Amino acid sequence: RAESREQRAESREQRAESGEQRAESREQRAESRGQERGRPAQDVIGELIYWFLDDVIDELGSREQIEYALTILKEGSSADRQLAVFEETGDLKAVVDHLITETAEGLEKAE
Repeated sequence: RAESREQRAESREQRAESGEQRAESREQRAESRGQERGRPAQDVIGELIYWFLDDVIDELGSREQIEYALTILKEGSSADRQLAVFEETGDLKAVVDHLITETAEGLEKAE
C-alpha cells in the first residue's frame, strides 16, 4: 500500500506539472495574441485593405473612396466631430453651426 500511495502521489505531481506547463503555454499564446491585438484598428484594417485589394483598387476606380474610408477610421466621422462639439459646448445650435461650416467646406472642395 505504501508503494501504491507513493505512486499515486508521484502521478498527481506529474499531472500537476503537466497542467502548469499547459497553463504557461496558454498564457504565452495569450500574451502574443494580446500584443497583436494592441494595434490600432485603423492600422490593421488599412493593411488588410491594401493586402487584399491594392491590385484592383485602381482597376475598380475606387482608390478615392478607400482613402476616404481610411481617413474616417483615423480622424473620425462627422458624427464624432458633432458629438465633440456638443460635449465642448452643450449647445445644439453650435452643433448645427459646425455642421453647416463643414458642409460648406465640403462643397467648396467639390467645386
